[in-house]
Amino acid sequence: MPKIFGVRGEEKPIAPGALRTCIGCKQTDARQKLLRLVRSSNEFGELNALIDVRRRRPGRGAWLHPSENCIKLALKRRAIGRALPGITNGSDIEKELVGSYRQVFESIRTDIVPL
Repeated sequence: MPKIFGVRGEEKPIAPGALRTCIGCKQTDARQKLLRLVRSSNEFGELNALIDVRRRRPGRGAWLHPSENCIKLALKRRAIGRALPGITNGSDIEKELVGSYRQVFESIRTDIVPL
C-alpha cells in the first residue's frame, strides 16, 4: 500500500474512495459528504449552475459542504463563479443556496450514494 506524506513529513492515512475539495472551506472530504454544483448549458446555449443532487450530471462540477458556514465562505470568496467560469446565473444559484439551504440539504441523504 502506498504511503502519503504531509508537508511536515508526517505520514497521512490514505482515505478510501474519491476525495473532493470544498470550494467554501478548502477542506477535502469524501464525495458522499459534499454537495455538487454543476455547470450545464440550457436550450439557448447559456451556461448555468445547477445543484446536482444525485452527483451524476455531465459538465464541470464544484463541491461544497452542505453547511451554512461553507456556503457563507464560498459566497464571501466568490468561489462559485471562479469554480464554474462562464455561468450566467451565479447570483441565482447563490440566492437558492442561501434561501433554501436547509430544505435542500436536509432532503439530501449524504450517507448513501446510489451507484
